[in-house]
Amino acid sequence: MAPEQVRGSARVDERADLYALGAVAFRSLAGRLPFEGTNALTLIALKLDRDPPTLASITGDDWPQPLEKFLARMMARD
Repeated sequence: MAPEQVRGSARVDERADLYALGAVAFRSLAGRLPFEGTNALTLIALKLDRDPPTLASITGDDWPQPLEKFLARMMARD
């Protein structure tokens, strides 16, 4: 769920779909979701307060910078 959906914003648009696509791409490449927690409140807090992690920080591998920037942009909170 995109951060604006978590906030209950009335102005959810196609950018929420881009966020979701970024999260699916992240999971496909890293093998896990960008944000993980033990309950819904933890996940909400992480999405609203933290930038998504990089692929490199999760996998320990080097990834092309254009790909890292692309995913960061797709999953940006703003």
